[in-house]
Amino acid sequence: MISIIICSRKADISDELKTNIATTIGCEYELCVIDNSSNEYNIFTAYNEGVLRAKGDVLCFMHEDIVFHSSEWGSVVSEIYKREKKLGVIGVIGGQFLPKTPTSYWEGGCGLGQIIQGITKQGQYRTFLNGRKIETLDATYALVDVVAVDGLWMCAPRWLFEEGIIRWDCDTFDNFHCYDMDICIQTIQAGYRVAVVGGVVIEHQSYGNTDTNYCKQSQKLFDKWKDELPLVRGREMSEQEIEERTRMVTQMRSYLVMYNATQDRCNNMLRSKAYRIGKFLLKPFIWLKRCKVYSVRK
Repeated sequence: MISIIICSRKADISDELKTNIATTIGCEYELCVIDNSSNEYNIFTAYNEGVLRAKGDVLCFMHEDIVFHSSEWGSVVSEIYKREKKLGVIGVIGGQFLPKTPTSYWEGGCGLGQIIQGITKQGQYRTFLNGRKIETLDATYALVDVVAVDGLWMCAPRWLFEEGIIRWDCDTFDNFHCYDMDICIQTIQAGYRVAVVGGVVIEHQSYGNTDTNYCKQSQKLFDKWKDELPLVRGREMSEQEIEERTRMVTQMRSYLVMYNATQDRCNNMLRSKAYRIGKFLLKPFIWLKRCKVYSVRK
């Protein structure tokens, strides 16, 4: 049985998602919905609660804004875990390189997998990773090793959690970022595979958020695992390529941090009491300006 664990912004997931899961999974399953409508949980504490509730042999952690386009995907996942004894975490998209710098798996430019994020005019789904074209797995249900998979949909055997080999680290992290990379690095360090599986087609109805919280959490991830980085899986990479990619990612990261800092300053200004007072005091002048423009047009 597969236990599907979802941290929901509401008391329960939508009926549409329940129907979509029921009609596509193709095996016995249970839903473990963590009600986060009161913002009681972060993703780490929510998923730990889900692990405690789950009864299935395979745990599937997923977002509530996805739609399955593949049938019998649950049966396929169950069979994969029966066949692959050293398989830890699987997902539908991921990255094969994680540099020794605060970042995410997709920024190293070695993305792999497929999701639907927008349909073409011809009705075909696009294989994109955060807006970039990525390599697609041709062989259905093939497994290719990666350093991390995306948390929009990821599976792992329950016994890895029960035996304390991996866990959602709510001691280090306290938000909704980097949970997927952290659990994947834990899995690799424990000697188990992390892989992208081909043929499970999922539509993701939103994009990632690389705000200030993301930057802070990715710094925590780096501080935790810096002695184990860089990580490369599923491909060959020379020392020179690792250095070049790391340099590129570090530069991109600096731009992102500066952009987020500027955004935060602007947002703080717009929320400030002084701004609201100034906006209120200027209202009559804006009205007079509109009257003047109207008079000129007449």
